[in-house]
Amino acid sequence: MRNIKWIRPAVLALATAAMAGLTAATAATASAAPTAPVRVVDLGTLGGPYSEATAINDRGQVVGGSSIDPDVFSDWHAFRWDRGRMADLGTLGGNGSRATGINERGDAVVGWSQLTPGDYDTTHAFLWRAGRMIDLGTLGGSRSYATGVNDRYEVAGFSETVNGQLHAVVWRHGRLIDLGTPDDQTSTATAINNRGTIVGEVRADMNTTVPVLWRPSSRTDLPVPAGEFGAAAQAVNDKGDVAGYSFGPIGNSAYLWRNGQVTALGTLPGSTGARAMGINNHDQVVGNTDFDAFVWQNGKMTALPALVPAGAGTGSGAADINNHGQIVGQSESSADGFTQHAVIWTH
Repeated sequence: MRNIKWIRPAVLALATAAMAGLTAATAATASAAPTAPVRVVDLGTLGGPYSEATAINDRGQVVGGSSIDPDVFSDWHAFRWDRGRMADLGTLGGNGSRATGINERGDAVVGWSQLTPGDYDTTHAFLWRAGRMIDLGTLGGSRSYATGVNDRYEVAGFSETVNGQLHAVVWRHGRLIDLGTPDDQTSTATAINNRGTIVGEVRADMNTTVPVLWRPSSRTDLPVPAGEFGAAAQAVNDKGDVAGYSFGPIGNSAYLWRNGQVTALGTLPGSTGARAMGINNHDQVVGNTDFDAFVWQNGKMTALPALVPAGAGTGSGAADINNHGQIVGQSESSADGFTQHAVIWTH
């Protein structure tokens, strides 16, 4: 139950192109109005104008990234938000960092950080425990990214190899393990559940991207829906159900892979597509359309309220949902669209 929106613009563009599946694609109904009162709460920032929440656990603890200076172009730091307080987790020595996952125990946070001030090209995955950020290293390249962590402290992510390729990896018992990507392919791991099941995608070439589920002893390629270019798995719950989205001729479409079936989640009125980014153990799925964050359950997609009304340059997106139905993500916090804050949606 987590997502990696922060690293997608910079890195996943290298390894991601698509996501979807077919076997029984079932269209979902959509609604623009919430069926139950939902309120959106601004989590604030670390001092700058921007922040975004990427993951939440069942304790209601939230992680993400925030700018640290009023300057619009200031550096970002990983944060952990707990009971109304946003704490700066620092860096591994460089200018910036992001947190992308937290376990249910609440004692482990993962993400990535730059290592040296002024060097924006070298980034390493980190595990934060007991107030200390630990460098998880790489497969020989200059970059690695952690995207999820479970209660056994197994960490999923991806790393650059000595040849400059991105490979899906898991850090288990202190060891960095390549999940077995062929040398002519690129892969990323985006989430891990408490059973050690990992999801992500494998990209054979610019036109072939397949969503993948890795178990400790096997790999399963998830089906790509008919007519789509490819798909990306973004989140997995403890039952092994997977949420993600496809890339196709008309843009992104949100999907749920469950019990061998693939369900199309639809979109909201007025939107051209959707991306599913998080899922909980009750198969509630969250994500975003063109401008609106959404929650999907029981075949129905519902828009979530924003801090300001949606409009030109404004909007919101949901990243993760816990088993109590609390949702996190980000929302534009000013009508001009120049500020964005981490938020939590709760009943």
